[in-house]
Amino acid sequence: MTDNPVVQHLNAANIATMFSGYSMGNYHPLTLLSLSVNYFLWGNHPLMFHITSVLLHLICTILVFYLVSLLFRNNKTAFFASLLFGVCTLHVESVAWISERKDLLYSVFFLSSLILYFRYTESMRWRYYLISLVFFIFSLFSKGQAVSLSVTLILMDYITNRRLADTKVILEKIPFFILSLVFGIIAIKAQKAGNSIVEASVFGIPQRIAFAGYGYVMYIVKMIIPFGLSAIYPYPNVSKSISMYFYLFPLLTGALLSLIFIYFRKVKWLIFGWLFYSVNVFLVLQLLPVGSAIMADRYSYIPSLGFFIIPAYLLTSLSERNQKHRKIVPAVFIIYAVIIAVLTMMRIGVWRDSETLWTDVIQKHPEVMTAWDNRGNYRNDEKDFKGAISDYTQAILLKPDYADAWYNRAVANNSAGNTRAALADFNQVEKLKPLFPDNYYNRGLVNHTLGNRAEALADYSRAIELQPSFWKAYSNRGNVKRDMNDIPGAIADYSKAIELNPAYDDALSNRGAAFGMTGKYAEAIRDFDNAIKVNPKYDTAWFLRGMAKMKLGNKNEACNDLETAVRLGNTNAARLMKMYCK
Repeated sequence: MTDNPVVQHLNAANIATMFSGYSMGNYHPLTLLSLSVNYFLWGNHPLMFHITSVLLHLICTILVFYLVSLLFRNNKTAFFASLLFGVCTLHVESVAWISERKDLLYSVFFLSSLILYFRYTESMRWRYYLISLVFFIFSLFSKGQAVSLSVTLILMDYITNRRLADTKVILEKIPFFILSLVFGIIAIKAQKAGNSIVEASVFGIPQRIAFAGYGYVMYIVKMIIPFGLSAIYPYPNVSKSISMYFYLFPLLTGALLSLIFIYFRKVKWLIFGWLFYSVNVFLVLQLLPVGSAIMADRYSYIPSLGFFIIPAYLLTSLSERNQKHRKIVPAVFIIYAVIIAVLTMMRIGVWRDSETLWTDVIQKHPEVMTAWDNRGNYRNDEKDFKGAISDYTQAILLKPDYADAWYNRAVANNSAGNTRAALADFNQVEKLKPLFPDNYYNRGLVNHTLGNRAEALADYSRAIELQPSFWKAYSNRGNVKRDMNDIPGAIADYSKAIELNPAYDDALSNRGAAFGMTGKYAEAIRDFDNAIKVNPKYDTAWFLRGMAKMKLGNKNEACNDLETAVRLGNTNAARLMKMYCK
């Protein structure tokens, strides 16, 4: 997320981009803006992003306490509910994963909107209503899951004993429902744009209902006893018949809801808590399959509040019945909360880095190809090319047509010096993903290394055809043309790369070298000057500028440049200095 150039540069153009487009299958401009502010203030410093996430979670926990205390007029109930919310192990994903800033941000505004709506119903002051509506909009701009707030407001009316059929009460909801509809459509379009929605043909309606029932029950189970937590809970293998085990969960869900609404329909706090959970978890139960997971810990963040209200209210009632319960119940609860807190701390350790996270997923769900691929990416970044290649290979074995794993293995093979293996992998990617410009670019690098100049030239040209703004491809095609003695063609490509990216130091230096090959030393020096301005530690540019100045007879300046190049580690400059700068 922090590698996103829109996040890295806080300016009007990027802010406009945040609000006018999708990002990785989501529409969450306010989340991107908050990350950009983080980046602007502290740079790409992981600790500061994590501190921000912890602070947002703390704010949410405080808001939970405040909201519950308003609804039930009991600080003890609010304490129990907020403590359960604060230490819940399922919330680790939302807090520890920087990309899930959207969960925390939307929740801050979501809870604030509910509190302000309560203040409105209590006082009938329209300023509270309007501010509640504004916070709802902020929540929607943070994450699409916020659309459930409009229905949650009906539950707020229910628990505060407002007449649900009253015309005024109904009219108050219209702006909220309109916003929910609009942002719901936007969220679906964003998911489609990010290819996150699974085709309907993959899972039939009975299967989707089974998955929904499974998620509905398992979120509750894992909130109570956080076992088997994973960053990915994969769908069952669609090539095989789905186990009858999954079809039991809709029956269990129906039985549970029937029990509550038949025998406890007059217990308002129970109905409120259960419906709060149900309403806010409904949209993430995969009735419309999104992504490659049957459920995700992060989806439970706001829904968990509804569930935690139930034990919190029960604990309060038990502790207030008699003197004995008043001491035992809080003691038992604190012991349970401490155990959950310890499990939460242990879960945080799993999220320490990508290797620990994806290793945890692999241990629990070795069939998840993306876990192998993601761990391979981490190992590749850490220069553990052997480990990365092994992981990518496993991902390919699990899904032979997984183009990304083939591509990633090709890049790792190239980095490890296995150029011919890399070439074979790039060739396979071309078959699986023929319109992928990065594949042609990187295959061009390999072909150039192997001396296949014609093939390299064709690869770079294809990359440019697919992505006309691909400045690196222009520059590297220029290198191939230079090696084929097409100096004018090389200069033209370097010039195009510089036009597309004026701060591209390699293209500036390479064009300078090409000018030098044609005897245009003044033009060459100008390019070297610009390359050094962009990158003062670019030893090759210092060395080549020294040579160009030597050609023009500026020996003193040339020797100064060569001396700088030597200081930066350029061995060619050291040899030249011994010859001419005694």
